[in-house]
Amino acid sequence: MPHERKRYAVALVAKLASLWPAIGVIGPRQCGKTTLLREQVHVEHAVTLDDEEILDAALKSAKVFLSRLELPVVIDEVQKAPAIFDALKAAIDRKKRPGQYYLTGSSQFSARIGIRESLTGRIGLLHFYPLTRGELDQFPFEPPHPLMKRKPRTSVEAWGKGLALGGMPVPAFMRDEASRRLYWQSWHETTVYRDVARFFKNGYDPRITLRILRSLKDVSLQGGLFSLDDIGIPAGSTRRSLQNYLSALEDCFVLRRINCHDVGIGKDHWLVFDSGYLNFLQDGAMSDQATLGLVRTFLWQEICALTEYATQRMVPTYIKSRKGPPVDMVWEGVPIKVITTSKISSLGWEKRALEGVMKLLKAPVGLLYAPVSQAEIPKAGIGIIPWGYWS
Repeated sequence: MPHERKRYAVALVAKLASLWPAIGVIGPRQCGKTTLLREQVHVEHAVTLDDEEILDAALKSAKVFLSRLELPVVIDEVQKAPAIFDALKAAIDRKKRPGQYYLTGSSQFSARIGIRESLTGRIGLLHFYPLTRGELDQFPFEPPHPLMKRKPRTSVEAWGKGLALGGMPVPAFMRDEASRRLYWQSWHETTVYRDVARFFKNGYDPRITLRILRSLKDVSLQGGLFSLDDIGIPAGSTRRSLQNYLSALEDCFVLRRINCHDVGIGKDHWLVFDSGYLNFLQDGAMSDQATLGLVRTFLWQEICALTEYATQRMVPTYIKSRKGPPVDMVWEGVPIKVITTSKISSLGWEKRALEGVMKLLKAPVGLLYAPVSQAEIPKAGIGIIPWGYWS
């Protein structure tokens, strides 16, 4: 069961709690934040602002609300009552004991409510993610590195089967496809019609959010990388307003921006946060192009999660040279290209793309991320590693 899977973030949360009065755990809705804190970190007390009565009390007087809590305490979905942050600042300044307040949120605290001003120097922040493959299989945590050498812990076949399920705790364990789709339909509708709307004071149009997600799906089904230019500007909108919608989707962890490397020529693009959600958007399509999008999504989710839990938070970056298609990832200076075939002899175009960015980056090694069983990492040149190699 999902709650029985030990999360890699437990040790990091404990470390943050030994250093900071407040610990912030932010990530996609229903990715397991409260379960982590209540059942694995064992914080005894908790309140959730999803409860209307509790939310009303917090909105009426954040100071009085905090004074009634038993510490240490989890305050779930704290972003719903922005005044809590100023009240927390005052409470912490009176008593700077580590590990008092555990704050969860399914949106970036700093996006609209000024956490930087309220809790700078008072909070340790953790970005929390859906389950990694290693957590699903309960492997010991290993800090990742692009050129780490080890035998793959998961077979390519098992890793590939998990692509459509993703890492969200509830749907990843559903055996019935119809039930899984119902879950994602509800999650999708709540996100579009409620969560994203909170980032707009007025004028929010859910049809634009739906348009963005449909455009992303269409591009992904063709094996491409989704950017702002793929949306098309609807009547009554502007390029700037579309950027605001993309930012809102980022701030509530639905989309992940992948920056273009400084020496590349590409534009920033976006992926969804979880391959299970992308599979839902793609209606379960499993063509080579659709699979490419699922692999990219799962790979980025894995690497972002593992580096975060190893306190090596990375800025997601890809690169494109003037020759060949984009290269999906630059990690510790190593360019990595995702492919969906094990027939390496037929990859002249992809290899040329990798060689081009290796030259740009002055990188001695580039990697193909492929459905193969064994890793081959040379001291110089192009290597190949299996799907799930870092899991």
